[in-house]
This record gives sequence, C-alpha cells and structure tokens, in this order.
Amino acid sequence: MFRTLLLPVFLVACEADTLDAPAEPPAFESWTVDAESGPAGTELTATAAVRHFEFTGESDHGHDEAAEEDEEHGHDTDEGGVQRGHIHVYLDDLMTNPLLMQVTATATFTIPEEADVGDHTLMARLHDGDHLIIEPQQIIEVPFEVLESEPAE
Repeated sequence: MFRTLLLPVFLVACEADTLDAPAEPPAFESWTVDAESGPAGTELTATAAVRHFEFTGESDHGHDEAAEEDEEHGHDTDEGGVQRGHIHVYLDDLMTNPLLMQVTATATFTIPEEADVGDHTLMARLHDGDHLIIEPQQIIEVPFEVLESEPAE
C-alpha cells in the first residue's frame, strides 16, 4: 500500500530573485510610402514607425561595436530589451531579394525597371542585425501601382 505525503511549500520572494518581464516584441505602428503609383524606376521614400525596435542606422546593418558585443551573447537587443535591426523592403514577394535594407526610420528606394505595369504590393518586414527574421514576424504592406512609362521625347 502506498501513501501520498503532502508537504506544505512556502514560496518566499525577494526582490533580487524576481525575473524581469520579457520585453514586448517589436511591431510596426506604420510604414508610409510617399507615392501610391508611378512608372517603373520611380524613386520612393518610405518612413517607418516601429515600437520596441531600434534601427541600427549603420550601412553594415548592425555590425557596429555595440551590436557585435550583443551578438557574442546571442542577443540583438539593447540594455532596455529593445530589439535592434532594420527593415527589408520587397515588391510582391517576400521570397525574393529585397529592394532595400532600411536601416533608419526613413529611406529611399527605387521601383525596379523590370516591374510590370499594374497593381503591386510593397512589403516591409523587420529583421535583426544578422538579417534573421524577427519572430513573431512583423510584416506591413502598402499598395503601389506601376504606371505606363511616358514615351521619351
């Protein structure tokens, strides 16, 4: 015959033993593009507002001294738990090479010359300093219409 012995458990918390709440994941608040249409080759400016996210602001996409220190520890966050990285910008398909790696809140990019006339979708997705997709994925889309080019005079 087996007997179950129940012992009281006392939980004692002290300030030093508490864990910090996990940082909230980054999320787009908005991503605006300065035009809704234009011919292939149109230069556009996109501006992003992202919460719990810090742009690397470096052309090497986060491989500055502070980011390298974080990478050694497997993190791409600052001391406040804010994710660091950049945005990859795509036309119609996330499985293609990005048009741009946006490392600041505002950046300029060009609609490819080979883009077909018609309706398209510009997509932006958050990535960390190593170009890994931030999970949960944060993707935002805006429509863009590629117009017929005017004939050269």
